[in-house]
Amino acid sequence: MKTGRYSFRELLLHQEIEQIIIPEVQRDYVWQTPNVERLLDNILQFFDERSNLRLEISINGIANSEEHLVSHLQKELERLQYHLKIGFIYAYHDPSYPGKFFLIDGQQRFTTLYLLLLSLYKMTSRQDDFRYNYFSGDQLKIDYKVRRAVHDFMRDFVRHELSDETHDFSKSKFYYRHYENDVTINNLLINYQFITKYIKSKTGPNRNLTDLRGFLEDFVELNFFDTQLSAQGEQLYLYMNARGEQLSFQEEIKSTVISRVAVDDKRQAGKAWEDWQNFFWRHRKYENEQEQKVSRENADAGFQEFLKWATIIQVATSDNEQLMVYLSGQSGNARRPYRELKTSLVSRSRRGEADQLRVLENYQLARAEFSSEYLGTLADAIIEIYDDHIAIAGGFMKGAYLANDFQASSYLIICPLIYYYSHIRLKESDDHLAAMKSMGMWLKNLTYFSSTVGRRPDDSTIYLLEIMKLMIEADENDIAGLLTLVKPGQYSEILPVSERNRLELLKRHGTSTDRIKERDELEHIMWDVTNDKKTNAFLEGNMSILFDCVAYDFSVSFNDLLLGNEELEALKDYWIILKDLIVPEVTGNLSDTLRRAMLTFGDYSIQESGSWAFGNYIEKYSFLSNQAEWRSFFKSDKPKQFFLEMIISQSGKSSVQLPQTTQ
Repeated sequence: MKTGRYSFRELLLHQEIEQIIIPEVQRDYVWQTPNVERLLDNILQFFDERSNLRLEISINGIANSEEHLVSHLQKELERLQYHLKIGFIYAYHDPSYPGKFFLIDGQQRFTTLYLLLLSLYKMTSRQDDFRYNYFSGDQLKIDYKVRRAVHDFMRDFVRHELSDETHDFSKSKFYYRHYENDVTINNLLINYQFITKYIKSKTGPNRNLTDLRGFLEDFVELNFFDTQLSAQGEQLYLYMNARGEQLSFQEEIKSTVISRVAVDDKRQAGKAWEDWQNFFWRHRKYENEQEQKVSRENADAGFQEFLKWATIIQVATSDNEQLMVYLSGQSGNARRPYRELKTSLVSRSRRGEADQLRVLENYQLARAEFSSEYLGTLADAIIEIYDDHIAIAGGFMKGAYLANDFQASSYLIICPLIYYYSHIRLKESDDHLAAMKSMGMWLKNLTYFSSTVGRRPDDSTIYLLEIMKLMIEADENDIAGLLTLVKPGQYSEILPVSERNRLELLKRHGTSTDRIKERDELEHIMWDVTNDKKTNAFLEGNMSILFDCVAYDFSVSFNDLLLGNEELEALKDYWIILKDLIVPEVTGNLSDTLRRAMLTFGDYSIQESGSWAFGNYIEKYSFLSNQAEWRSFFKSDKPKQFFLEMIISQSGKSSVQLPQTTQ
């Protein structure tokens, strides 16, 4: 059967199709009533618009009275203007089973349409017609074979609905107790009952059920795609353009990616793609940080963003010369440095966005390495990351990321983490989840580096992917391993001295079994700091002051600091005190504790600017009136020691000589 666009009736009654089979490799029928209701509402909306259309034909102002001509043109106009496109369905045929087409994508929609068709035929008392067209003997036009039980149920259920029986099928002799535990069977029953009840509640004088049945059969259209065809992506693309229709990019890339799979694996590849889309469908709605409900009608935006992540990761971690030549040609500038070409794929700016999307899409369609297997490794990693990150308060994989609603700095978390975890999750070790969580929180903390990483998030994303590649190639699971893999001064925007010191502290507590507990506790405190958005935004990701406080308290240098139970408790105390001091300032209210402490410090004003007045230059000073001035004051050496003194004093400790602080 040729790839093409067919009405629901044409597809079911096509001479080459004896049966459309839902094969055993397919997942269950899982649509819930809200999914069904959206589809029904869409059908009813188009049906109503089409029903209200009235065609009048006149020649030289005189109405044409030829009914057959008016009727024919009316139908053609309705077909052109009010056909409803439900989307693509993918199937394959096996020469060993003539007339059998095995559905690998689109079963949720297709099954729901079949249930609606059965319900409408029954409500219009045309059971014999349904039996003749869509259910011959014991053979269903749509046969569920995901399990033998589902096959038997579907056959007996349709037979029951076409009979004169008035009782519910669940009370018939063909309903078995084990059906109650079957997901597909339960959803088929629930959705069929919902469809019948919903359609009855929505019918009226303008919604004749016979007309609605005809609309479903002749005006609801699906784009059928036979994945067994050779050069399938190209054929589909040419066909759809010849029909003047806009082909969804995701459908185009899907057909292209599946065409790269061996014939025997196409079914599994199609099922995997559907599973990925379903994941993004489930997460197309989320609650953002302001508790404002954000809703999307479909998963396209999130899933297309996933394809972009996959492209960025693949390009950034490749040093293939052919790839550089390819990207240079796509960008129209062969002289651009390779890293700059990589960076150009990350940008989310409106400027040049269409150009960027073109390069991304061309890459996905043209490069054989952009395969189903590659996408599968990343998709599996994303699903596990999203499921497991909730073990940490606040998390690092937000629902907004999956719904394509985030800032450019979020790429700093998403792309490196997916790439890193897609490799370490395959190792047979018990610590890969812990390694993922450590990496996720470290990446999240980098997003607070506003003066370095924040200014160049595109470049930083590429740098981080290069760093992740170093870790993967070195088979390194510990985030502290970066200290040996990245030389001092290398990637300094991401690993300044303060960050290297923090990793050194983790490394110091992760090399012996008697320090595992302390290492775990230390990381959880760091995670608390990272997840406190207001305070850590003020600190700009630099937690050095907390470690300096502990070193100060226990009269040791940072280089000799080891955290036992007492030191860890002190670290927690200083974190609470620091937060209490800073958060009021961040929200615009200077705390009394901080105000009194500042008065003891002396002149803590900073020069703001100056101006000429009456022939004299007058300097202007500020007493820390905004957050930028606070940061400037906080980062200099003397105020930093002052803050240490102040925080220590709040804990009731006596003043001692300050040790050398971290930078």
